[in-house]
Amino acid sequence: MALVGLILGYISMALLMVALTIAIPSYRNSQKVANESAAVRNVRTITVAEENFQSSNGRYGDLQALISARLLDASFIEGPKAGYSFTIENSGDDYTARATPISPAAGRYAYFSTADTIIRYSREPALAPSGKAGESVVE
Repeated sequence: MALVGLILGYISMALLMVALTIAIPSYRNSQKVANESAAVRNVRTITVAEENFQSSNGRYGDLQALISARLLDASFIEGPKAGYSFTIENSGDDYTARATPISPAAGRYAYFSTADTIIRYSREPALAPSGKAGESVVE
């Protein structure tokens, strides 16, 4: 009887291991997709904030200026948001807002937007935006 219980215990463990081997990669992939969706939404939020800032000030602002104007919250500079870090480079009459994954496990793509307000993606963050390497993100 004890032998049957031992065998059933091993079978249960084997089934649990098989289930975990299937579930963990699926969970990681869904987490990556969720991070990417959040990054696109956050770049869209930055784009709207830039347009509002530009219409009020005649120029585009950096992250700190947008936060000071209460167009963005401070979470954009406090650290990663959903696995992405956010930066803005601007020259007054143009800007580039970037969302870069903090690791390959956090996201597959970098996202960016310029004054044309189109959100694009790039597999290589270094390629964007000069060549605007990525296609438009359509949600």
